[in-house]
Parts: sequence; structure tokens; C-alpha cells
Amino acid sequence: MADSDIPRSRADIDQSLVQYGTEEYRQIVQQPTNDLPLLPYITPPPVIYKVYNISNPVGLQIESQGGLMAVEDLRKALEDQKRECKETQTDWSRDNEDKERRQREYGRERTCQGNWAKYDKFLRTAMKRHEEDHDILVRIVLEDVVAAYFREDFHGGYTSLHQADDLVQKVSDPAQQQAHRLYLKSALLRKQRRHEEAENINTLALQGLPHIRPGRDMAAIWYNIAALKAQVLYECENSPDRAKELYLEAISAFHNAIEHYGSGLDAKDETCRNQLRRSHIRLAMVAVGCCGKQPKEVENNLWEGIPKRMRCSWYLAKSDLFRRRGKTQRATEMAEEALKVAKTASGDLPSELRFAEVRLGLLKRTDELKREETRVEKDAEDMAWLSPDGSLVETDAMVAVGCWYDGTSTVTNPGLIPKQDLQIAENSLQEVENNLWEGIPKRMRCSWYLAKSDLFRRRGKTQRATEMAEEALKVAKTASGDLPSELRFAEVRLGLLKRTDELKREETRVEKDAEDMAWLSPDGSLVEVKDSSMIGRRHGHSRLFY
Repeated sequence: MADSDIPRSRADIDQSLVQYGTEEYRQIVQQPTNDLPLLPYITPPPVIYKVYNISNPVGLQIESQGGLMAVEDLRKALEDQKRECKETQTDWSRDNEDKERRQREYGRERTCQGNWAKYDKFLRTAMKRHEEDHDILVRIVLEDVVAAYFREDFHGGYTSLHQADDLVQKVSDPAQQQAHRLYLKSALLRKQRRHEEAENINTLALQGLPHIRPGRDMAAIWYNIAALKAQVLYECENSPDRAKELYLEAISAFHNAIEHYGSGLDAKDETCRNQLRRSHIRLAMVAVGCCGKQPKEVENNLWEGIPKRMRCSWYLAKSDLFRRRGKTQRATEMAEEALKVAKTASGDLPSELRFAEVRLGLLKRTDELKREETRVEKDAEDMAWLSPDGSLVETDAMVAVGCWYDGTSTVTNPGLIPKQDLQIAENSLQEVENNLWEGIPKRMRCSWYLAKSDLFRRRGKTQRATEMAEEALKVAKTASGDLPSELRFAEVRLGLLKRTDELKREETRVEKDAEDMAWLSPDGSLVEVKDSSMIGRRHGHSRLFY
């Protein structure tokens, strides 16, 4: 059938079919039959034509805009509408989740530590409200110096100190507020490692002690003095005499601070509780390696409500205590706990975070040298246990030579740990046994037996020391796993005591052989025989024991 035989409707005659080109933004239009040439043109936007033909049996609607074609499917439009509805619901759920998350974060922000934006707002309100009351205003300004200390905002701290200096002349107790201002200035200088200037300011602050009220204010002065002494002790190179002097001054100042914070707490000043914890922890960090109860005091009586900063410091002090006692695994666990606490503070504890990371790295590096260190510790322990006059503190000091301790070795600060006074230890143990034994918890009882065992051991009474260690082991085992540290310590102590008996028997046999050799040689002396390089070799001993 020819094209001329196909019937055409009136509409087909009046409107010609449109041909669609492939070039972008270009369309060739068939003009009416008036012998005019075909002309290309570009129109923004062109006319939209609706096209229906037999090759589109499903009823697709095609729209043309210039050279572009858009296909609109009714069924597809319905699916798109359903998808948009679903996406809208998902967006609504996501918005609700975001809102709930923001509310939770806001709630945590309200209760978290180090919320300086909230503090700044409160500070401005308080200063505006009490700008006419100089007695209250000076306390607010001085508390802002404390905040600058923790924020390490030294410029703001010194600005507040100048403001406080002007207010001191207008208050009713200028001497007390001046002493308060001086020790805060010393704290800022100490934070900047300006030790000599801080020491001079502390000297001026001590002159105002008679004018300071007992309790928190007086304890704060002693605490600042103790912190400065401890910082100089650990971070600076000191002669043996100077190191011993700094150690004793720091311990004494911390005890004074603890005493005054305790009296403030007894007087219902709850602000002293956290400072009391801090003093105990800092004292333990200074006296680490010595027999002290400061970490236990914080854990047992002052842990409730302890802030993250103090909790992190407690774990770091405990970590160092375990490390100095040779318990690397427990020291590593405590350092990891400190690192966790510092990380959960959301950047509020940068110093503690860095310190915990360094401590953990040092502990892990120590494991690489563990075999050599174990050998040295074994030799040192043998020497200490064979010599009744030796002390465990001296042994720790010998082992620590060449090892790390916060960047300061015992060579830098010799004499850091003074020799323990056995009579003081005996008096304290006797006081507990006679007057404080009633109701004593298992942990304290186990510690008492261990201390008593070490006291007998140092006095050469190995049998009594063994009996006390066995009692400590019994108490630790009856605690049903609640005293893992005490259990391990008692087992190690008992093992060392039993090994001591073997070494003593061997030593007695060696000495007997030496005496026999002296009797065989009338001209020789026992001292000369003992100095002989042959003595002890047949029994596998070195001259180290002689």
C-alpha cells in the first residue's frame, strides 16, 4: 500500500509531524507548504508538542523541550510518590533522632566537668550582682584565678590577680585575702615552671598564716607549698642533700594540708572533701614506693563523687605504686584505666591524657627489658633477704638505678626514699592490734599480717615472718576472690620466705666448710678463707653473698 493511499485526518493535514534531531538544544522544524526553505533555529524555551502514535501502545506521554525529551509514566509517577512519602518519613525519623541526640548531649553537657561556657556566664552574672560588695567580689575574682590555672589561661589569671590586688584594699579582712592572692599567684608561677619566683611568693604567703582562718584557706597554702616542693624534686636535678630536704618538706606540707582540710570537712565545709582527696593522692605520688595508706584512704572513704580529674590522678598514682613494687601488669592496668577516664572527659583533661599515654608507653617498653630486669631484681631480692639489716625500700632503690621514673631516675635524686624506721612501724602495728582490731575488714587484716611479716623478716626472725605470711594468705583466700592483689602478694612473700630458709641452710654449710678449712690451716684466718675466690664455687654460689 502506498503512502498516498493512507487516509489522513483533518488534524494530520493541518499539523505536520515533528522530527526530533540528536543535536543538543537544536531542532529542525518543517514549515508549512509555501515553498520556503527549511531553517534551523534555537529557542529558549521552545514550544511543547504532544505526540501520540501507534508505536506507543502503553500510553506514554512524551514532551519535547527543544532537543530534549521527557517521558512521564503514570505508574512510575505513583511509585515515585510512594518513595517520596517514605523518604519524608525517614527524614522525619532522622530529625527526631538528631533532636533526641542533641538533648542527650545537652544533658551530659550540663552535668559534665569543664563546662567553661557555663562557668563564664555564671561568673559574669555573679560579678555583676556583687559588684558593690567587695568582700564577696574579691572571692569571686580569686576563684576566677583558680579557673585560669586549670584552663592554663595565664594572661587571664594575672589580669584577675591585678583586679584582686585593687579589691584587697577595700575588704574587711585584707591580710587574709592578700595571703590568698599570693598563694594563687605562686600556683600560676609553678604551672609555668617558674620555681624560684613561686618559692619567693610562697615565703610572703607564709607570713600571712597568722591571719588565715583554719580550714580550707590555710590548707590551700600548705598544699601549694607541698606541690611546689614535689615538682622541684621530680623535675629538677638536685644534690642528694637537697633532694632529701625537698622530700621531707613536701611530705610535711602535705600532712599539714591534709590536717587542715580534714578539720574543714569536720566543720561541715563540703568543699574540702575533694581537696582532701587531692592531697592524699598527691602525697601518695610523692611517697610512692614507701609504705603508705593514701591511695587506700581515697578508695575506701573518699571515692564517692570523685571528679574525673581526681579519678585519673588516682589511677596514675596507683599505677606508679604498682610499678615501683615490680607489678608491671597491675601498673599497666591502672595506666589503661587512667587513659580511659581521660578520654571520656571529651578533651577537658589534656594534661592527664598526655601523661597517661606517656606512662602506658613506658610500661609497654619496660616489658621488652623484663628478662634483664627480672634477673637484676632476683639478685637484689636475694641480697635483701639474706641480710636482716637490709630493707625492701633500699632494694627497690637499687633496682631502680638506670630505670625510668617520670623522666627522673634515682641517680638524679638520690636519697629520694628514706630508710624506714622499724620502731615506728612496730608501734603503729601494736596500736592497731591493741585498740583498733575490733571490726577490722579483711583487706586491712591481711595488710596488717603482711606488714608484721616484713617487720619480723627485717629483724631476722624468719620463722615468725613465715607464720605471719601464712596468716595473711589464709585471710586472702577466705575473701572469695575479693582480694586478688593481697592474695598474690602473700603468695610471693611466702615463697620468698621459704626460699630464704633454703639459702640460709646453704649459707650455713658454706660457712662450716670455711671454718673447717681455717682449722686445717693454723696460720690462716676465717676472714682470709672467706675472701678466697674458691669459697662457694663448689655449691654454685658467687662471691656476691660475701
